[in-house]
Amino acid sequence: MNKKQFTASIHLKGWSVEDALSRWGRSQDWYHRNTNGTEKQKQRLEDMIKGLPEQGE
Repeated sequence: MNKKQFTASIHLKGWSVEDALSRWGRSQDWYHRNTNGTEKQKQRLEDMIKGLPEQGE
């Protein structure tokens, strides 16, 4: 996935990137590093997004 795809996945769950990062206790810099990082970093981010509840639950 690329950064736009990660962002879209977060938005599909009803979250803004800022709100998701706040929930995870992570910074914008962390997000940028992981969206452009190694496969392990990208997989971790993808798993974190999958773990986000649908907004409104």
